[in-house]
Formats: sequence, structure tokens, C-alpha cells
Amino acid sequence: MGAKTLAYGKTGNCLVFVAGDNDYTEQEWSEYIRYVKKTLGTDMLPRALVIAGDAVPTARQRQQLNELLSPVENLKVAVLSGSVVGRGIVTALSWFNSGYRAFPPYALDEALRYLELQGAVANDVKQMVDRLRLEIRA
Repeated sequence: MGAKTLAYGKTGNCLVFVAGDNDYTEQEWSEYIRYVKKTLGTDMLPRALVIAGDAVPTARQRQQLNELLSPVENLKVAVLSGSVVGRGIVTALSWFNSGYRAFPPYALDEALRYLELQGAVANDVKQMVDRLRLEIRA
């Protein structure tokens, strides 16, 4: 199997998703959707940080994500992306759930503030981002 196209995990009340530059495989995406579904079933405050590479979810993958997340109350998703297409997708998703917000790739601290994460929790999220980036490059 080739390099991973995406990696994810949870720290505190925040799901963290890191994507690479290659399109997501259907298998990896399906596993991610199952993970999100399972994690949202807990009592966690629904927060997610997405570090987007050049890859973007397909229309079908976006639909799966929207169907899963649109009914979630108080959802906040911060997406860091340098891609005009990626930011456009975030805008489209925000039409169904106003909790989505796009940030430039260098605005991690601003994204964490939007997610209401600070102090040790914010540091834990940053460390997880670093670990997940290594998985994508492995």
C-alpha cells in the first residue's frame, strides 16, 4: 500500500484531521467516516481541526461528511487550507452547518481560538497535528 493520504485522531474534545496532497482513498475515507461517527457518539463537545493539503474530498465524500455532521448541534470546524478550491468547499459546507470556518494555512492559533481551545489543550492539539503530519509523510 502507498503512503497514507490522511491521518486523524482525537485529543481532549477535538478531532484532528490532517490530509496530504494526494486524493483520499475510498478505504481511508470510509474508515475516517466510521471513526467520526463513533467519536461523535461520545459526550464530547463537537470540535474539529482540519489541516488540509492539496487533496479535497470528492463530491460523494463531501456528501457523506455533510450527512454525518449537519445535524450536530454546536459543531465548530476550523479548516486550514491554502487552496482556493478547499476554502470554497468549506464555504459550501457552511451553508449546511454554520460552524465551518476556513483559515489560511499559517493561522493555526487563530483557528484554535475559534474552536475555543487554549492552554494545555491547544498545545495537545498542536502536538497531535505534528504527529499526524509525520504519518502522512511516512
